This record gives sequence, C-alpha cells and structure tokens, in this order.
Amino acid sequence: MKTYNEWIEWLEKRSIMPQIRPGLMHTENALHQAEILPRVSPDKVIHIAGTNGKGTTAKTLEQLLLKQGYSVGLYTSPHLVDTNERICLNGKNISHEQMIAYFEKYQPLIEKWNLSHFETLTLFSAALFFVDSPVDYAIYEIGLGGTWDATNIIPHSTSVITTLGFDHQHILGDTLSEIADNKFGIIQKNNHVLHFPYDEDIELQLAEKLNAKDATSACILPPEVVTENGNPLPQYFIKHQQKIYLLSLPGTRAAHNMWMALHIFETLGHTLEEGLPRLKDIEWPARMTQLAQITPCPVYLSGDHNIQGLESAQEIILGASYNRIKILFGLSKNRVHKDFLKILEKIPRADIFLTQPRFGGVEPIKGTYPYTSDPCTALRDILQTVQPNDMVLVTGSLYLCGDILKGDFAL
Repeated sequence: MKTYNEWIEWLEKRSIMPQIRPGLMHTENALHQAEILPRVSPDKVIHIAGTNGKGTTAKTLEQLLLKQGYSVGLYTSPHLVDTNERICLNGKNISHEQMIAYFEKYQPLIEKWNLSHFETLTLFSAALFFVDSPVDYAIYEIGLGGTWDATNIIPHSTSVITTLGFDHQHILGDTLSEIADNKFGIIQKNNHVLHFPYDEDIELQLAEKLNAKDATSACILPPEVVTENGNPLPQYFIKHQQKIYLLSLPGTRAAHNMWMALHIFETLGHTLEEGLPRLKDIEWPARMTQLAQITPCPVYLSGDHNIQGLESAQEIILGASYNRIKILFGLSKNRVHKDFLKILEKIPRADIFLTQPRFGGVEPIKGTYPYTSDPCTALRDILQTVQPNDMVLVTGSLYLCGDILKGDFAL
C-alpha cells in the first residue's frame, strides 16, 4: 500500500492540464461512473469564477456559512503547503487518510479516463461533498477560466463572476472579450448570476449569455471602503448604513470580494447585517498576511500573480508605515515580468529582489535586480539586512508563498 506522500508523488506525475482537447467529457464520465453526479443537488452548489478574488470570495462565504451552523464544502486552488488544503470540509482540510482512501478507490477511474491532477482532485471533492459527507453547501472556485474547467461539470444553481482582467492569456485569449467569454462559461441553465459591473461591451456579452441560459442576474456595486492608518499596514473597513465594519484582509480589492461574498450569503437567506461583523475574523493565508514575528520587522506574504493583484498590493503598501521595504518577487513562466516590475518600482523606498517559485518558476533576464534561485535562501539573505522599522513583502506567486511556508518560516 502506498503512503500519502507516495500517492501525492503519483498524482504530481499526472499532467496539470488535461491531455485532450478542451472538454469536460472525461471528468463527466468519471463522476458518472463513480455514481457521484446523480447525488448533486444544484441548489447547494455555488460556483465562483473571475480573474481575481475568487479565493477570497469563496473563503469568506465558507466562513460566513459555517458561523450560521451549516455544513460546508470548499474546493480551492492552488494549495500553499499540502495538497489536501484544496479540499475543505467544515473548515478543515480533508485528512491524509481520506485522501489515501480516495486514491485507492478511484485509481482505476483516474487511469481509465486519464484524469489530470486538477480533475482528480475535483473528483475527490465531489465524492466527499455529495456522497460520503453530504454538505448543506458546496463552494467551488474555478481553477482556470471557466468553460472547460473540471469544476464546471458540477451542476450548480448559483454562478459568481468576480473581477475580470488579463491573466493566463496563453490559454484564455489575448482580449478581455475572449477571457470574459471563457469565464462566463460557468453559467448554466436557469442559474442566478452575481457579478461586478463591467465595461459596456462586456456587459452586453454577459447579457447575451444570460439570455441564452435563461439565467437571472444581480450586479453587485462596490461598497464604500474606509481606510485608517495602521502600523504598519492600513486598516480597511466597509461602511454600510452609517456603520463601519473592520476587515481582516487589507486592500480595496479584498473589501470588494468580501462584499461579494456577503451578497451571495444574502441570496442564501441571510442579511448583510448578519455577516458584516464577521468580516474581521476571516482567515486566508498569503493574502497580505503576516509571518510569525521572526525578525525585527514584519514579513508579509501576498500571492499576487497578475497586474491587478500587484496593483492591489501597491495600494496597500502606499498606505503603510515603514522606513524601507524589501520586496522578494517570484518570477513565473507565461508572465510579462517587466510590466509587473514597473508597478513595484513605483513603491517608495523599495529594494527589489528576485527569485523563482519551485513550481513554474523562471530565471530573470540578467542585469535587472539581485537574484537568488532558492526562495528561502533569498528571504534569509534579505532578513540579514533589515532594520526594526523596515518591512518585507513576498509576492508574485502563491506557489512562492507556499515555498516560504514550507521552509523554516511559519505563519
């Protein structure tokens, strides 16, 4: 019998992306043969797509529903330290023992249908949420895009589209219209769709999709966000009916995503007022969250991996209090790094250092900024130079944040 680590090694040898032309047939066949799909009640499933904010929206909704006493399944990606982080039941990661049981049970189906890494974990999540430990609500975060993402085989009544922007263009397309079309692909027949406001041409594109699917929709306008100086990071609040509510995650973007989660919560029969006081308690690692106080100055992890994410990090840092900020930026493939660095270069009193995540990382063009291939070594070197009033930011990739957490560093 294989150990957990041996099974994970087996899983990681499977392709990250499907080895067939875009389609959901293999995942659908596997879930049918596992007798899972007939057990799914679409009214219990919330499906979340978008370029940024999917994970924050999903995690916030999960914790709001758990506080109401519901049983909740949450499927997100990527993980930071352990693969089992992607599948959560009632706020706890699926156990290693349960994962082993699923590997042993479903290996024939995985191999028969040549399921990818992500498709395999989607199968496991569905088995847990709908068969072995049926939940009141299952929340699925899209892995990539929408239309051809393995999670889109799960029937759902509620679709959520967060912000749209440029990311994964090599797969999703080079125009915002192409990217939007793929993400709007999660909208199924008779869905209720919650979305943010978009530019007029994208709104027309969405309206066509809604009409084709006989779907209803609600456009969620951004909340009023209030900020206060913090030490070192600013504090963010949502103002609602003359009251302000503290947020646990900093940034206007985080406020918008938490606001979206509140409105999903409302569609499930609750009020904004029930959820707002709980936003100060949401925990979501590597979203501008602090490492344990291991140095004279704070170290923050923020897995921003596209332009929109880095602009959000820049906004937060511009409101922070520090002497100098040391930025460790992870270089990942299929990214236009010069555009990312232009954003970081606008941050005052910043010293930029480069590294690469162990998964999907690339080396920099020579002659830009100091480079160390190993992320943990890079961070340790930086920590040798900091002063008490400095700040350190690790950004550019969730995988990079995971590398740091796997090292001798802990939240």
